[in-house]
Amino acid sequence: MKSHIMKIAPALFILAAFAYSQDPIEPPSALAGPELPKGFAGTFLRTDRSEKFIRETIEKLVACGTRHSLSPWTDPRRGIGCGRDRIVEFLNGVSKADAGQMQVVVDKFEATAPRTNNQPAPLENVYGILPGSDPALSKTAIVVSGHFDSMPSDIMDPHADAPGADDDASGTAVSLECARLLAIPDVVGAVFQYRATLVFAAVSGEEQGLLGGTRLLEYLKQHGYKVGAMLDNDIVGADFAPGGPHRVRVFSDGGADGEDSPSRELARAIEDIDGRDYVRLIFRSDRLGRGGDHLPFVKAGLAAVRFTEPLEDYHHDHQTPRVENGSWRSLPPRRKT
Repeated sequence: MKSHIMKIAPALFILAAFAYSQDPIEPPSALAGPELPKGFAGTFLRTDRSEKFIRETIEKLVACGTRHSLSPWTDPRRGIGCGRDRIVEFLNGVSKADAGQMQVVVDKFEATAPRTNNQPAPLENVYGILPGSDPALSKTAIVVSGHFDSMPSDIMDPHADAPGADDDASGTAVSLECARLLAIPDVVGAVFQYRATLVFAAVSGEEQGLLGGTRLLEYLKQHGYKVGAMLDNDIVGADFAPGGPHRVRVFSDGGADGEDSPSRELARAIEDIDGRDYVRLIFRSDRLGRGGDHLPFVKAGLAAVRFTEPLEDYHHDHQTPRVENGSWRSLPPRRKT
């Protein structure tokens, strides 16, 4: 019997690894969510968010052709600088609409990584910072982020088209939509006071090795902020799951014991607020073999989670758009060694 088990065990391991390399589909039946806390119910309605604005934001970023982090920062029509300019323009509009309360910061820095050819590369993040009103909490930052850089099939090619509508113009659009909803008083007909500071971030260098997220954490520390929560929105614009419900996945790391951590507690709080009809908790730091800008925060022991669409199609990610034999085709990404 033992010899049979020894022969079968490797095969079972390979099958298990293959199964977990694919995104799981939704459970066959919906789960009843908890009752929303009264303090949160009715503050914002689903109808408050603007599908038109989100679509326009994504289209403006896609129109830059590529937003590869090693593409030009100075070309207003094509490249990563084009994307930065559109984000800055929007956040300046928000700041004007809320009488200048929002501070718009373009954070320029350099980073070196294998995907920068091991040479210092100039990078820029953009932050919309809405200061908190409570002196005791104003140096606590609640961060909403998306990365605005993109990549083609060859991660080292800054010239090929890389529109990045889903990865991650969609997440950037979420960050900007949150800024619009939370900072402009007449969006929901009320003026809100936030005790902690809200930071709406759009970062670069994610595809080059989470460089923008790492810098975002450094920037907050350098300016005396402690992070209360970091909400990373990465690949949130498509839904390949057949049928429903269509619940966004929330990834959270379980800490040293694999069970509890600030990130896991944040994920549970999100489920309590939004309900299980809208979010699906995944008790893992990220998809297998993949990563996002929340991970530098997780490694620092901070509360950080990643939002991702219900069922990701990996052949949809990181692709150079092209037409083959009259049809759109996708090939697995190529990576230089």
